[in-house]
Amino acid sequence: MNAIEQRFFDSIYSVARNGFIAQHIGSQIRIDMELTDVSVYDEDDDGEKCSPFLYIENKIKVYNGKNLLSKTNSCIHVASQKKVNDGYIIDFELSGDIPIVNMAVEIDGHDWHEKTKEQAKSDKERSRFLLRSGYPEIRFTGSEIYSKTSDCAKEMFNTYISVYYTYVMSNPESHNAYIHGNK
Repeated sequence: MNAIEQRFFDSIYSVARNGFIAQHIGSQIRIDMELTDVSVYDEDDDGEKCSPFLYIENKIKVYNGKNLLSKTNSCIHVASQKKVNDGYIIDFELSGDIPIVNMAVEIDGHDWHEKTKEQAKSDKERSRFLLRSGYPEIRFTGSEIYSKTSDCAKEMFNTYISVYYTYVMSNPESHNAYIHGNK
């Protein structure tokens, strides 16, 4: 992880530790995701050193107007330098467990992104690959991360819950099965 990615990783940890509530307000339902606890790990399941990752516990509440439709405990993993489907390595991967929703987070430094036509073409190909692989992405510039680190972390969580909302609205039966333990 480079210095700007480390700064963002630390900010994600701080925002999660402080109990941020991500929210998506749609035309039919509202989803709140309250971040309740966070842990940092740098070893995989076999005890081998790996890139650091966060395990963030949260409570997801789904409302229709003021009526609470469902409430569940969930977790989000935030992994750095994650390889996607034997292809590209993304800066950060967010993946949830209820339901399994993935999102790529990229930090674009000026020297490596869209400075030339070839770099722009490569970025567009990468974005299409990630989307086909089930990873909608959110991108920040290095300058944004440097100047508004906490705001970028909050925007990342709000975007993630919007991706979750899209999943819930397009797969209500599957979502209900997860909520009620019928995986």
